[in-house]
Amino acid sequence: MKSHVTLSLDKGATLQGSSADAYDKAESNPYDAYQDYGHSHFRDAMIHGDRLTDIGFVGQGVIDGMGNLITGNPKSGEADKIISLTRCDGLTIGDGLTLRRGGHFAALVNGCENVTSDHLIIDTASDRDGWNIISTTNVTVTNANIRANDDALVFKSDYALGAKLPNGHVRVNDSFLSARCCNALMFGSETCGDFSDYRFENIRIDGADKSGLGMVSMDGAKISDVHYRDITMTNVHSPIMQKIGTRKRCGNSPGVGSISDITYDDITATGSSPSFSPTLWGETGHRIKGVTFNHVDITVPGGNGTMSTGVPGNDPNDYNPKAIGTRPAYGWYLHNADDIRFTDSSVKFAADDGRPAFLANAADGIRLTRFTAQKGGGSPFDVGFQGVTGGCLTDSHNASGGALRVSGGQDCGTAVTPLDLENPRQDFLRASVGGLFLHWGLRTAPAHTSCTDWENDVTNGGWNADYWVKEAQKLHTQYLVLASFHSRLGYARTWPSKIPGSCSTKRDFLGELVTAAKAKGLKVILYMTNDPQWHDEGGHEWLDSAAYSAYKGKNVDLTTNDGFGQFSYDNFFEVMNRYPDLGGFWIDNDNAYWESHDLYRQIYEKRPNYTLSNNNEDTPIMDMISNEQKTGMSPGYDYPQAVYTAQPRLTEADFKLPSTGAWWYGGTDPAVDKMLTLGRLVTNAGSSVKALMAETAQVNGKFPANQADFNNFANSYLDPIWESLHGTEGGGYLYGGLKPGFWNDGAHGVTTISRTDPDRQYIHVLTPPSTSTLRVRDNGYRIASVTNLRTGAAVSWSQSGGVLTLTGLGAWDPYDTVFKVTTAGRQGILTGVKVSASASASGHAGSAAGDGDYRTYWDNDKTLPVNLTFDLGSSKKVQYLGLNQREDSVAYARSDTEQSARIKDYKVYLSADGTTWGSPVKTGQLPSRRGIQGIDLTAANARYVRLEVTSTWAASTDTTRYKRLRIDEAWIGTSYATPANGGQS
Repeated sequence: MKSHVTLSLDKGATLQGSSADAYDKAESNPYDAYQDYGHSHFRDAMIHGDRLTDIGFVGQGVIDGMGNLITGNPKSGEADKIISLTRCDGLTIGDGLTLRRGGHFAALVNGCENVTSDHLIIDTASDRDGWNIISTTNVTVTNANIRANDDALVFKSDYALGAKLPNGHVRVNDSFLSARCCNALMFGSETCGDFSDYRFENIRIDGADKSGLGMVSMDGAKISDVHYRDITMTNVHSPIMQKIGTRKRCGNSPGVGSISDITYDDITATGSSPSFSPTLWGETGHRIKGVTFNHVDITVPGGNGTMSTGVPGNDPNDYNPKAIGTRPAYGWYLHNADDIRFTDSSVKFAADDGRPAFLANAADGIRLTRFTAQKGGGSPFDVGFQGVTGGCLTDSHNASGGALRVSGGQDCGTAVTPLDLENPRQDFLRASVGGLFLHWGLRTAPAHTSCTDWENDVTNGGWNADYWVKEAQKLHTQYLVLASFHSRLGYARTWPSKIPGSCSTKRDFLGELVTAAKAKGLKVILYMTNDPQWHDEGGHEWLDSAAYSAYKGKNVDLTTNDGFGQFSYDNFFEVMNRYPDLGGFWIDNDNAYWESHDLYRQIYEKRPNYTLSNNNEDTPIMDMISNEQKTGMSPGYDYPQAVYTAQPRLTEADFKLPSTGAWWYGGTDPAVDKMLTLGRLVTNAGSSVKALMAETAQVNGKFPANQADFNNFANSYLDPIWESLHGTEGGGYLYGGLKPGFWNDGAHGVTTISRTDPDRQYIHVLTPPSTSTLRVRDNGYRIASVTNLRTGAAVSWSQSGGVLTLTGLGAWDPYDTVFKVTTAGRQGILTGVKVSASASASGHAGSAAGDGDYRTYWDNDKTLPVNLTFDLGSSKKVQYLGLNQREDSVAYARSDTEQSARIKDYKVYLSADGTTWGSPVKTGQLPSRRGIQGIDLTAANARYVRLEVTSTWAASTDTTRYKRLRIDEAWIGTSYATPANGGQS
């Protein structure tokens, strides 16, 4: 096959394979040990191509490979696949085409992108696989009809091309699948590279002697963001199966993979084997996480007697359903799985079965809501929780309406992690330090009322997208947010829109910017306003309701929220259609029309790589909350004091780089405060908050002199300390790290910690101490060395009593003195502690404060006094108590109604028996500050430790946060960390 060629077979035409054993023999492959034979060789095919572009196989004819190879490998000169394509770009296949008798495969694609298939028919019921889609991205399959003997439609990722290649952005709709011996719709078994963003909808499956919907991670792959909807299965042995295995057959010594963020909606299945119950099977330390089942109804054959409810045997190197022994539940069996939810779902049998309907083992956060299960005549119980934390049934019954019999304790108070808190589409934002915010439009000085005149002045002034990209790079930012469709800037759309209603340029400024940014590894995010209230600002009407009404064929008033909502809604879709490489939308704020039309979900479905951000509002469906121009904290540069959203929620600070004046260019050139701006950048990085810095571009796109000068300064200033900001997270929070904030003798700053090496940390001193000594709480880290990051010079230090002390300091940088700290792990922190509380809000039990997961938290249910009790298991030395309170409130009294929900007054008690407490061993007051807090005690032995909180910082005027207390994690220190290497760097 060659590029730019489409093979079209008319109805009645057949292209038939040869039986002369004259095909190209299988080529050698140095990587053939990492996958099965058929995946390792590509030239032994009826049609082969490598690195082809723009190719197709269409028409209503037939390609018949004449292959009936069921077992064994092909002989030299024999072909085992009809179509074999590697590293292709732009494949179209279908249009009524039939592929028949392929041998091992009717079609195999590996390392390809941009694959489109509609009305493809595959009949390999006499031989092997239908279609293997391997290490391929951007795939759309619609109206497929695949009848296979082996796997029908399977997604894999192997090492046949000598690398781990990406997989994802796949849509399969309106199709029929059948697999006689094996899997109908499958991930694996080859699972070397990661998989993300798959949608399967309106699919009928009839027959699969293995899995109907199968998913295995055997070779280190991370499988996430996969969603099944409206699927009917009949005659399948294993209706739904997920498994993490440890085969590790990949070329770069992979670890164990993961499965997370998977949803099943409106699934109906009938099984045909009593042994292969629907199963989720994770590995110890590598659990399946975040799977939801809504309206999933499964009928199994049943017919088994009562059997042991112990964990069945398992071969971790085998992906088949039979690799796990007979499940001890006739319905669902879960092992090593966390955060699994069933809602409005059911399981029943065709013949009476003596096993339970549902059994979860070694699991956490298992929720069954309105779950219906048929009761087995001899079953010991209906639902079993074995070693489960947070198992909970709500409004669930047996098929007769009676209560389900539950074995094992329930804990409906344990928190379940939100499933979409972290998503692969957010990766570029999470890896970013900040962005450049560009307000630029018709009302940029000098203001224009004519769209044509403004565009002409922009172009004649020399506007160039590369300029903005270069300035963003000087600021060391990773994305740009373009705000032209802004209510105060004339609602200009900087692209050639087909939708009338406001200014639209003929030149594609947005497209040019997206292209220029992509070339440098940056992304562009488009600002979208919800607000028509400024439609006539300055005495000019910026919106054209008549033109939009004519376009829609009905009267629409763009000056109303509903009318503007329709207009902007249409623009969202136009932008999505035009700019697949856009980073997403920055929204200022919601519009009821958008919400009633499910806009945000549609954005994710249409452009799963887009992110959504909202300004000053934490909208759950969106990826990030931005915090606009916060002030009033002390010191003024410590922006995160005003942030009220807990990590790992993506959080952004958007602020004006010239701290005075408008967000857009108004004709003046205010000064840039270097300390304030750099301080905001660094403190935000020290809290894992993204810094979106606004600059005021002129009509020609150029920045005023003071901003341009600052960008040049920042370019050279940030380079020597960049490793301490990029590739790091804020220290002292959920990622660990030294304590940030207020230090000794007036010093203030933040700490950062490497994402890839937790023993590489940084101290950023923004306000130096009045002395030559700096003291920072070590948070249990053993210190190995300290150097000045800019100069590389060694710094004199010591460590004792939970504190790192730097001495002999001077020659402070005027903005940010950065010390690089190498550590040697943590020491003295007790594990296996059980935590309970005297009061808890529903879903946020005291145990969440000691579960090691910062995504869950204890909530005191606004009860004061309140206590947390730590059971150490036996008498142990107690030296200090560590706390990370939930960072979901500001850290200062920002207003009467926006205050800090943190501990103020406290008492600490020790007890030998958990009953007799005596007098407190410590009383005190914690400051209202972010990050890790430590309460040091006189060392003593005890089994039980109690922290009693008698007051919090929020005043009664803040009714939301008054008396509220939330703690992410709390721990007991048995000793202070000691320096590594005897304190010698």
